[in-house]
Amino acid sequence: MKKVMSAVNNNLEEVICAFLLSTVIVLMGFQVFGRYVFGYVSPVCEEVSRWAFVWLIYFGAAMGAKRGRHFRVSVYKLIFKGRADTVVTIFGDCIWLGFNLFMVIIGLQFVNSVIQQQYLSPALMFPMKYIYPIIPLGFLLIAVRMITFSIKNIYYTRQTTNHVHH
Repeated sequence: MKKVMSAVNNNLEEVICAFLLSTVIVLMGFQVFGRYVFGYVSPVCEEVSRWAFVWLIYFGAAMGAKRGRHFRVSVYKLIFKGRADTVVTIFGDCIWLGFNLFMVIIGLQFVNSVIQQQYLSPALMFPMKYIYPIIPLGFLLIAVRMITFSIKNIYYTRQTTNHVHH
């Protein structure tokens, strides 16, 4: 069970991103083929590929956060070194984390309004309450991945610092 959880933790975003990207590529391939061969574009393919692409963006951002490649201004690394760099990095990450948690709250409110309004997608008439939860879910996953990366990074920095000084 521990191996399964570790595999999910280590590969969740990669597997989902690969599936979503493949879905977008296949559906867009059908779109291009349909347009040039039959002169017809399927609104269903267009709608599903759009959803898959949006979900891909959120899971891709979470994958970036897991690897420490999330959005950040890094020009300060030219100015600050050592402990000051660490402090500024943690400060910046706290701001980014706060933004992500704020977006989780706003995203939940938005999803709640979508549920109350019972929005349907134009082509499939699919309930949008199943599509829009990616907003709070994506930002929450980014926040969790940022926290775990930061903890690992701080632990690794302390381990290497302690090892060098002993």
